[in-house]
Amino acid sequence: MPQSLPSSQLRAAFEVTHSPRDRLILALAAVHALGVKEIQQLSIDDVDLAGGTIAIARRSGRQTVPLD
Repeated sequence: MPQSLPSSQLRAAFEVTHSPRDRLILALAAVHALGVKEIQQLSIDDVDLAGGTIAIARRSGRQTVPLD
């Protein structure tokens, strides 16, 4: 089972990550525990900016989570 990253290391990762795409990937992995495959499967159609949600394909099925 993966272990969480200490907040100091997560903060340091954000400080050296400047690309909006890479910052989004880092945030999705950190906040919603998305794995590589889940991130690779995301498309723009999965994001609902008006509703503030993102649909994620998980092993258990699609899950809608808030964009926080």
